[in-house]
Amino acid sequence: MALLGLRKGSLVERERGTRALMPTIRAMGVLAAAHTAAHPVRTMLTLVGVCLGVGAPVAIDLANRDVLRSFQQSVVQVAGSATLEVTGGEAGFKEDAIRLVRDHPDVLAALPVVQRSVRDEASGEVLTLIGTDLLEAALVKGIRWRETEDEGARPLLRDDALWIGGRLAALWGGQAGGSRRFELGMAVRSLRIGGVVEAGSGVGSVWDTMALTDIATAQEWFECVGSLDRIDIVTRAEADIGEVRLALQGRLPGGLTVRRPAQRGEQVEAMVAAFRLNLLMLSAVGLLVGGFLIYNTLSFSVAQRRRDIGILRAIGLSEQGVYALFLCEGLMYGAIGGALGSLAGVVLAQSLVGVVGRNISELYVAVARLPGHWPTWRQVGPILLEGVGLGVVLSMLGAFTPSRDAARTDVVGALAPGGYELATIPNLGRWLWSGVGLLAAAAGFARLPPQGDLPVFGYLSVLCLLLGLTAVAPAVVGRLDAGRKWWISRRRDRNAAASLAGIAASAAGRTPHRNGVMISSLLVGLAITVGVVVMIRSFRQTVEVWIDQTVVADLIVTPAGWPYTGQESKLGGVLPRSWADRIAALPGVAAVDTYRNLSMELGGRPRTIVARDLGLHAERSRYLFLRGESAEVLRRAVRGRGVVVSEVLAGAMGLSVGDEVVLATPAGSQAFPVMGIFLDYATDGGKVVMDRALFLEYWGDEDANVIPVYVAPGADPHEVGRRIHALLPGAEGGPARFSVLPNADLRREILEIFDRTFRVTYVLEAITVVIAIFGIVNTLLTASLERRRELATLQALGAGRGQIVGLLLWEAGYLGAIGGLLGAAGGICLAAVLVWVINKQSFGWTIALTVPFEVPLGAVLAAVVIAVAAAFWPARWIARQPLVEGLRYE
Repeated sequence: MALLGLRKGSLVERERGTRALMPTIRAMGVLAAAHTAAHPVRTMLTLVGVCLGVGAPVAIDLANRDVLRSFQQSVVQVAGSATLEVTGGEAGFKEDAIRLVRDHPDVLAALPVVQRSVRDEASGEVLTLIGTDLLEAALVKGIRWRETEDEGARPLLRDDALWIGGRLAALWGGQAGGSRRFELGMAVRSLRIGGVVEAGSGVGSVWDTMALTDIATAQEWFECVGSLDRIDIVTRAEADIGEVRLALQGRLPGGLTVRRPAQRGEQVEAMVAAFRLNLLMLSAVGLLVGGFLIYNTLSFSVAQRRRDIGILRAIGLSEQGVYALFLCEGLMYGAIGGALGSLAGVVLAQSLVGVVGRNISELYVAVARLPGHWPTWRQVGPILLEGVGLGVVLSMLGAFTPSRDAARTDVVGALAPGGYELATIPNLGRWLWSGVGLLAAAAGFARLPPQGDLPVFGYLSVLCLLLGLTAVAPAVVGRLDAGRKWWISRRRDRNAAASLAGIAASAAGRTPHRNGVMISSLLVGLAITVGVVVMIRSFRQTVEVWIDQTVVADLIVTPAGWPYTGQESKLGGVLPRSWADRIAALPGVAAVDTYRNLSMELGGRPRTIVARDLGLHAERSRYLFLRGESAEVLRRAVRGRGVVVSEVLAGAMGLSVGDEVVLATPAGSQAFPVMGIFLDYATDGGKVVMDRALFLEYWGDEDANVIPVYVAPGADPHEVGRRIHALLPGAEGGPARFSVLPNADLRREILEIFDRTFRVTYVLEAITVVIAIFGIVNTLLTASLERRRELATLQALGAGRGQIVGLLLWEAGYLGAIGGLLGAAGGICLAAVLVWVINKQSFGWTIALTVPFEVPLGAVLAAVVIAVAAAFWPARWIARQPLVEGLRYE
């Protein structure tokens, strides 16, 4: 009651007592709603700003959860009732291991699995194909067959039959007995549709977009007879799964891993944790800018209702009551804007999920989105609560200071023109030193190590940096009038434009607190934009240098679709070793390398094992080693039967030159000495590179993912490419299922993947800047209203409407320039934190910071243009107000 009630001892309270509380609350609600409805444009701008500020993080969170949920559900549904699985990395393992699994007394079933991705030739759609024991799969995986042409088991065992999911059957008009052509690795086959596979429950599931065939058929199609990708195990209900896992791990050959199926989802989630966190933190900046928008809106409301506040105080409303009145108004903006932001986030997430899913697929692991992921009404409830909660927190942060200032308004001063602003001039020295302290804290946090794998102190450094610049902004604005006086002292001739500029500088300097908030909203948006752009530019330039040093082959022979197929999908297949020998014999070819990479679990995460001719690589190209010259390090690795590891892997596993890294090979665990550590940006999981001969000794794998070709001096690369196409075979008389990429095309495709990765970042930056623009409009409306009587007096003295508009535009230009300068400086500091702290601690990459001159300069110019453009409408509005009403205002 003390917060919302009337002043103790007032006439109203003595007469009505506690019965006055509810009518007072209703009255305050009516006042707030009436004032909001009377200013629809300002209300709309505020609600849209809060909606965008809340919608961005909600959308990013939903998109990330949707993509990972799809992967996790796929793992769970494909596993069925399997409680354990045996994997051997991307290279697979010999199928003899299944006998050792089935011999364990607590194993009820063990299903052999070959899992690959194939592409439908007509539609281009990629689907997952699983080869397994179809008779037992129906029980273990909870699936059923329909539309088979015969009864019994015989149709399931045909060597050309494929069972497709219900959604694919509906799209393709698939009927039992029909056929379609599919790309299977390097071959194209015409496969017969045996029928439809679906979940036993009959409802939609991951099986709708998958295909199945018999295990022996899959081994033949993919030329991996005698090899498996996985074994799905069903244990007895009463058995201890942990004990069974340990027992199986002990009896299986080295290089195989026994784990629970759900661990695959957990591994992927751990891999993309930093990626998700960075997007969420970037989207949350919109919330910070939205807080400034709430502040501006309520400051406008306080300024416009100053006389009302004085009247309410005069008739007995307490300071707490005034405080609560404006807090409730801010709460209304937060709740409504948060709810709208949640709904907008749900819609935006449907667009972002494809982009986020593609980024995760290209950078980490192949992820297919399950159909029907629009949230149900039951799921919308928690999402709305999340958005309203964010909106309420946002509104409380923005509403605190204006509500406090309104509560402290003096009853007499509220009725006098200009009293409010004079009563709320802040202590600029205190703000300045607070800003300096926050900036010092930002520098201190940037030097602290990560917590676990997350750059917690890096994000605190960014927050302190932005808040420090925000605190410094009012002090900078307060120096505008001093700057004006210095300028006048240096010049005696002043034309009309200079006079307007001087008056504008003086006016802006008289209200440093409110104008500082406008600058803060602008500088935060610009700092984020400049910081991220500089970081991306630096990263891209570093990657280009890395490509120039490592990707030097003139031509690259690849499976069709590479490099977009990724490692996990196994879509593109591999190239036979014999192709390299045939290409090497062609005229115009100086040398041929073979590049083989496999995914292997190392240190609890999937890593990449690369095999290539290091001797040839030492002659033709170079790695960017942290220490040592490339050719010498690579030759030493060949002589010493060692490996070189990427900076990311070395940092994750604490490896140094001279240490040993233990790899699980088909022949058992083997330790390899580390001969060098190099920079690499192909994966954030890290990689181990060894000589081709050493790899063959332990893995016995002669295939290649790609074949780099070095053209002899004077030879035409295009002509050599045509000879390669003519030399290598097609598939079943059709076109060749491989590509010959010139070096320039490969570089372009790598950089296209890089650019796509940051598209979501640009969207989030745009949202932040748009919210900042709304804040500028609101602030300038507030400033114009505060000076309505002053501006009317200038008009009465002879100033024209054009001069009034020019005066306000000059003021906006000043504030935009200050915001641009602070934003550019903050952006460069932010880029340093992103490059040297957050990126390094999140992904382990070393990036050379490069600041293009045009980026901060463009930010300053953009700030001025944005501020002037945003001020144009408020300036015209105030200039067109009736002169008499302006003189009579307050």
